Parts: sequence; C-alpha cells; structure tokens
Amino acid sequence: MSPDDRRTALVTATVPLLLEHGRTVTTKQIAEAAGVAEGTIFPVFDSKDDLITAARWSTGSRWSPSSTTCDRSSPTNPCDPCSRSSSPSSGAASAASSS
Repeated sequence: MSPDDRRTALVTATVPLLLEHGRTVTTKQIAEAAGVAEGTIFPVFDSKDDLITAARWSTGSRWSPSSTTCDRSSPTNPCDPCSRSSSPSSGAASAASSS
C-alpha cells in the first residue's frame, strides 16, 4: 500500500471511530479499522492529533484537537464537537428569550 493509499485508508477509518469514541479512540483501533499495522500510522502522520485533524478536515470540519474553540463558519458536521453540542435546545432557552 502506497503512503497516499495508507493515508486515505487511515483518514477514512478514523471518521466513524471519532463518531463512536471521540478523542479516546486509540491508534490501535484506527489501524485495525484501516487494515494496517499500528506502526504504519506514524510514517504517514506525525501524531494521533495530526490524524484526527486530517479526518475532521476530510469531512469539512475546521475543528482542531488542540483548539478549545471552533470555527462556526464550517458546515455542520457530526465529526465536529462544536456542531454536535450546538443542537437546538428543548425550547426552554428560546421560550425565555422570546418573552
């Protein structure tokens, strides 16, 4: 598998794992899902954070794992913790603001 193919496989495998596990996903889980050995991740990505960032960017998310804020101009994306946490409330806040 070429480095580009490995990179694509790792990024593709990481997206659903992030949805399921969030940042607690392990490189072992990612490697197994991508069908590669865990040690082959690091010649392609410098760190797990770099891989997670690439996976999020591949889906249109502009959130960075080292960031404490997000870019609200990015499209709503289930991989983006900002878009997941910004779901509409049950109406209590909107009811209070409309009075």
